Amino acid sequence: MPTGPSGTVTFLFTDIEGSTRLWEQYQEAMASALARHDLLLRDAITTNGGTVFKTVGDAFCAAFVRPEDALQAALDAQRSLVTEAWGVTGSLRVRMALHSGDSVVRDGDYFGPTLNRVARLMATGHGGQILLSKATTSALLPALPADVTLLDLGERQLKDLSRPEHIFQVVVPDLPSSFPPLRTVDTRPNNLPAQTTALIGRERELAAVCALLRQPELRLVSLTGPGGTGKTRLAIQVAAELLDFFAGGVFFVPLDSIRNPDDVLPAIMHSVGIKERNSQTSLADLKEGLSASPTLIVLDNLEQVIAAVPLVGELLQAIPSLKLLVSSRTVLQVYGENEYPVPPLKLPPLKPPPPVPELATYPSVTLFVERTQAVKPSFVLTDTNARAVAEICHRLDGLPLAIELAAARSKLFAPQALLDRLSNQFELLTTGGRDRPVRQQTLRAAIAWGYDLLPPLEQRLFQRLAVFADGFTLEAAEAICFDPELPDLFTGIESLLSKSLLRQDLDCEDTLRCDMLGTIRAYALEQLVATGEFPMMQRHHISYYATFVQEAEPELRSADNNHCLELFDREHDNLRAALSYCVEHNEKLRSLQLGGVLWRYWWARGYLQEGRRWLETLIQFSGDEPVEERVQVISGAGVLANAQGDHERAAHLLEEALHIQRSLDDPATMAFVATNLGIAVLQQGDYLRAIALFEESLALRRTLGDPVSIASSLNNLGLLTLYQGDYERAERFFEETILLRRSLGDTWGISNSLNNLGLAAYYQGNYEEALNFCSESYGIAIGLRDTHSQGLALINLGRILVALGRYQDAVSHLIQAVDLWFELGNHEYIPECLDGIADILAQMGVSASAAQIYGATAALRATLKVAFPHSEQIRRDAAMAALAADLGEQYEACVRQGAGLSLEKAIAYAHTVIAEHVSEDDD
Repeated sequence: MPTGPSGTVTFLFTDIEGSTRLWEQYQEAMASALARHDLLLRDAITTNGGTVFKTVGDAFCAAFVRPEDALQAALDAQRSLVTEAWGVTGSLRVRMALHSGDSVVRDGDYFGPTLNRVARLMATGHGGQILLSKATTSALLPALPADVTLLDLGERQLKDLSRPEHIFQVVVPDLPSSFPPLRTVDTRPNNLPAQTTALIGRERELAAVCALLRQPELRLVSLTGPGGTGKTRLAIQVAAELLDFFAGGVFFVPLDSIRNPDDVLPAIMHSVGIKERNSQTSLADLKEGLSASPTLIVLDNLEQVIAAVPLVGELLQAIPSLKLLVSSRTVLQVYGENEYPVPPLKLPPLKPPPPVPELATYPSVTLFVERTQAVKPSFVLTDTNARAVAEICHRLDGLPLAIELAAARSKLFAPQALLDRLSNQFELLTTGGRDRPVRQQTLRAAIAWGYDLLPPLEQRLFQRLAVFADGFTLEAAEAICFDPELPDLFTGIESLLSKSLLRQDLDCEDTLRCDMLGTIRAYALEQLVATGEFPMMQRHHISYYATFVQEAEPELRSADNNHCLELFDREHDNLRAALSYCVEHNEKLRSLQLGGVLWRYWWARGYLQEGRRWLETLIQFSGDEPVEERVQVISGAGVLANAQGDHERAAHLLEEALHIQRSLDDPATMAFVATNLGIAVLQQGDYLRAIALFEESLALRRTLGDPVSIASSLNNLGLLTLYQGDYERAERFFEETILLRRSLGDTWGISNSLNNLGLAAYYQGNYEEALNFCSESYGIAIGLRDTHSQGLALINLGRILVALGRYQDAVSHLIQAVDLWFELGNHEYIPECLDGIADILAQMGVSASAAQIYGATAALRATLKVAFPHSEQIRRDAAMAALAADLGEQYEACVRQGAGLSLEKAIAYAHTVIAEHVSEDDD
């Protein structure tokens, strides 16, 4: 094998797209075609100064000193492939990728993350395509050939789930330039978390689990094993590899912070992106929200809430398109479960150990070497240290977490020194806890060993940091873990990071944020409890987060609260822990202070069921506390009940809150409560009470001189009068609102009110005016990236265009709105969109299909408990009466047929009918 360049290298990787199929169809012809392919590729590479260091099947791996030579080799190869006469096999389409970076050369072969990266980059492409990484693109720009342009394909997440890669496509005049979308993670619905390191040594397990989940009849796979075996990392990578297999998407649901089995289903829905709508989250909600296409959900750390295991069977029974991948320390014992025990990494023999080249191929050794090189780049596996490395891996039973912890100490200790210390610590720590599984003893020993190597002050810091439920900022650590003997806390945290006892949150770019692996935190928490400091640290933790939410409340209340919501996202588990502590220790006042703020976050982020459970608990156990504190919790519970459609409970709570507020001198909060009570009674059909409450709220806000709240009240009154059919009065409300919001520079509010004003103009028959208002609203929403407002504007634009007879444009807007609302998981507005499509079909004479869709929307509204404005009800009743007259006896059958469609099937039916009956010539 030839010796290639070292240092910073540009790699060119290639392979033939669809070669397996070609071999099956043209076995004899493919043999000669592949030989010709190999000659063309090798000639292009070597002519341009490259070194072919590996071929695997039809794949070439080549290294170049200069990126421009690698690019020229790729271009020469593609041109040769295009002009070659291939015969019966047809053209061989070869995908290519270039990436530049540091590499390790050993025995003529290359190792390291740069190679993993270029392989993943190539896997995203298509035959005939040449892709470049950002690193290679930057190196090429000063010397880019005149006939070459680069097409920016954007930042894309590769299937190794490490940092996103900014990808560019090479475009030249004489080669194809149009290709399908890249095969990257972001082309399918998913929420897979990014990973800081590559998955090492799990090729066999990865292939096996993927093969299991590809089997049509197999729907539940459980990855089992003790803590530290890498179940979570394997599950995430399996999900990434199967993105193309599951058209409905793959979704990761972390359960490590959940203990209540009732919270598992809401956690699943939140991870999938389905908003809670009803007072009781149900499997039906999840089924309705998921795509009808095959979908994979990963339930991680299910053993943390083992009482929820029956839900697994219920999920599979209720949703035929769903498959589950579960990680758990124990078998679930659910019907249809296929257990896959995740073994430790394969270990090398010790008597005698194999030669270094062979030793390096064992996954446990590979992991140790790569993680050691991350902290000590000069480390190389040699004949001198090979035996010690092999024994370290054996001592740690091949457990990935334990190996990584040991490797992190390699900056200070040579392998033999590591082995000596590890051996002594294991003898000490395995003398107790023998009722634990052996591997858990080993993992515990590895953590304890790393802990015992810390200086005393770092040990104290490590213990105290365990009080955080899920990560912490430097500011929080300084406030909660303060110790006069720890003057430089940042240095201590930096040291713990370097020893892999802490992890840095790479997704948090604006500040330093760290967390602990669950097993490490469990050990640290034990040590904290043993010192007797745990109660004190809990009190510090509560005090800090109580102050945190109080200081954040003004921003949380504001319209521009995105940054605040993101902060609460990161701290949610800490806030849960703080609230739990207050409830458990009967700290009623502080728990009310927390809940009185947190409900706004729960409402904004869709944690409706969890939030209501907390707030209802606080209402029950804090009856003797001051009403000033309780009323915030009561009104918050009412708002969340409204959001879930439980308007009866919402009205009860908000009536109580309003009664309390009338005895307090707080007109701003009374106005807020009156507004939300108005929404509750409005949804129950009590328009007169709603008007009275909205007007009371407006009067209070005018007295206070709060223009933002005044605008909100005016908008509410406008919508209510619009629903009642008083369009001119509604129009006046919206015009006043817009003037006020323009003076405030409230861009979002302007967009919202313009859309409503457009609807008022539409109902009065002023279609061109309505079109202008709604088009302006839509443009603002696009600029703000506000998908909710975009969806509302699309609905109104669709119905206006129907009235103008522009059916093709109307359908385009309405079906775009349907798909947008479905993607957002908000189904409330989909019946309106489908009604608009039915209107078009009815006016085109496609009466049976129109009646079927009307039947579907009526049933959907009943299921979703969606309010129907009076004006729309009148219009829809008239349209259905006309269809009944047209269809005669067939009408009822069509409506019944539509009523039997699920949401997904109704949407699919609408797409089908549009394709059949609405063409570009219909306008």
